[in-house]
Amino acid sequence: MSWDISVYAAKFPPPPVAEMLNDWRGDVLGRTDEVRTRISASIPGVNWSEPTWGVFEGDGFSFEFNMGKTEPCDHFMIHVRGGGDVVSSATCQN
Repeated sequence: MSWDISVYAAKFPPPPVAEMLNDWRGDVLGRTDEVRTRISASIPGVNWSEPTWGVFEGDGFSFEFNMGKTEPCDHFMIHVRGGGDVVSSATCQN
């Protein structure tokens, strides 16, 4: 299994992807260090040894958080790899 998930913040639901303009941007999530802190508070154990690419290793799966280098952070990607019950296995703490 492999999922690539784009994470954005928005005051209103974004348009459907088929109708989304190339320059659409969500709201600012915060500084990348703040976003990393919030992710780690929700999913303890994320390895941020490379600040732009955090990795959480679960039982038979991984989450890779691609933060990029843009400040402030207006989106990030989560790459989910592996199998099993990923959603309930990585239940967020917050």
